[in-house]
Amino acid sequence: GVPAAVGLAKAREVVEMDHHQASDLPFKLFLQRANFDELRSCVLSGVKTKTITGLARADSQGELSARKLKTLDHEDLINHLCQFWGVGQWTAEMCAIGYFKMTDVWSEGDVGLKNAISFLYEGDSEKADKAVSISSPFRSYWSLHLWSALDNGFFKAEQ
Repeated sequence: GVPAAVGLAKAREVVEMDHHQASDLPFKLFLQRANFDELRSCVLSGVKTKTITGLARADSQGELSARKLKTLDHEDLINHLCQFWGVGQWTAEMCAIGYFKMTDVWSEGDVGLKNAISFLYEGDSEKADKAVSISSPFRSYWSLHLWSALDNGFFKAEQ
């Protein structure tokens, strides 16, 4: 495969090219007009490229109106996003946290969160489940802190 640094460099080049060609053009319009080969040249997998181009097409057809999606509750938003090819539960939950700024999202399938909560509660799933439950309605914030702790090596086993 192509080294990640080359992929990032190519992605920056494509984005910069777009930025210099039409600085008033939003990034989503770049995605809508970018072809499959351009996105693949950014070292995106074929699956990710197909997902991005499909979402861009759905957006251009009004199926991803942020204004409309912001009115949905958590469950309806996740269900709506998951109807698009390549978007699963985890991806939809990350959109709910990152883009829609929903405060009470806990991604049951996130391996990092599972590992962190297991570490914190020493494998006691009953205590872990209770902690997750009582952290509502702010589970998104807890998730963000746990991911940060994971990224910073806080949850490493003692040497």
